[in-house]
Amino acid sequence: MTEISVDLKKLRHIDDDYSCAHRLTSCYTAYKGWIIFFSIVAVLSGIVVSVVLSNNNTPTIPCLLYSSQTLANEVSVGCLQYLWTFFCDAKKPHTFPSTYSGYWNRSPRGTSVVSCSQTPDCGIGSYGNILVYMQFCNNV
Repeated sequence: MTEISVDLKKLRHIDDDYSCAHRLTSCYTAYKGWIIFFSIVAVLSGIVVSVVLSNNNTPTIPCLLYSSQTLANEVSVGCLQYLWTFFCDAKKPHTFPSTYSGYWNRSPRGTSVVSCSQTPDCGIGSYGNILVYMQFCNNV
């Protein structure tokens, strides 16, 4: 077996100028302006995000989870009211009761629109159809 030995006198001496503490101090001195700037930006960003998230007046959009293929009977009354207010309220104000069960939230034949002139079992069919037909209410 080969023995390995190291002669400590032949190793290079590392000056104190390169010690860990000295490097941190010189880094801080060289980049002090940037460090202070980014610290202030981080604190201000945290404050802004906290205020926005804690604000109870932040509007909520109850229809975000629905796709155009979502059946109308799965769409909440809150979403129907939101869409009606957005598209139709200026011309035809209306409030859906919380227990609403009518044309706008029925899907008798899946996603297809079924006219009430054809059958009493009628309905809009899907969320996509709700969007399309409610957009026309102000044009009538």
